[in-house]
Amino acid sequence: VSTNILIEATIPQIQGVKPNYCVQNAPILLASMPTGGTFKINGMPNTNATFEPAVWGVGKHFIQYNYTSTNNCKDSTIREVNVYEAPPILNYTDLKICSFSGDTLVLDAGVGISYSVNNALSPRNFKIIQAGKYHIVVQDSLGCITTSSLIVAENCNPKFYMPNSFTPNGDGLNDILEIFGEDFYNFEIQIFNRWGERLFISNRRQDTWNGNSGEKPAPAGVYVCKIKYRERSLGTEKQYIGFIHLIR
Repeated sequence: VSTNILIEATIPQIQGVKPNYCVQNAPILLASMPTGGTFKINGMPNTNATFEPAVWGVGKHFIQYNYTSTNNCKDSTIREVNVYEAPPILNYTDLKICSFSGDTLVLDAGVGISYSVNNALSPRNFKIIQAGKYHIVVQDSLGCITTSSLIVAENCNPKFYMPNSFTPNGDGLNDILEIFGEDFYNFEIQIFNRWGERLFISNRRQDTWNGNSGEKPAPAGVYVCKIKYRERSLGTEKQYIGFIHLIR
């Protein structure tokens, strides 16, 4: 007489575990089917049935579940889990802008799926139009969140150009002395002859000198030009002294 005994083996399973996590993710409670077995992570016993990405760190990890049935059948299963870094902190330094002149900065926040700048939703490439402090939050597909703080300084270095000669002879070419520039205010220009007599004064950069002393043409020669202004960003008063060649 023969007797057939059928023993059904239960294949253990690890449940609720995803293949990829962020190092910032909260601890993951390990579930199994059937229950009653033991867990190991990277070959080390795990008594609280919890996988903590922050503890195990960035890299590849192996979660093993061992189960022994009532029939003393032993089996196990292994799940591979990857833990990834959060998006990198932005390392922009020495950021400067001259908002008075309409300057802009366009910065790349890096790889992610959502972005905010100073609590407002933003695209990956965000535009800065004025100086100040900016908080940029980047979230990736795994839920990792990185917050970066950037400081953008106002920097409006005055720019001006003054020709060193002009020819007021009425030919329509280079007939006037004109100052070009931006990012300054409280502008003043004075022009003196060699004896210190002031021939021209103006508080408007747009004003030009036609080479006259009063109503009469000034003689050819070298004239002293004194310019004062204040920097747009800092308000510091500056002075420039140069020489103008009047050619006839």
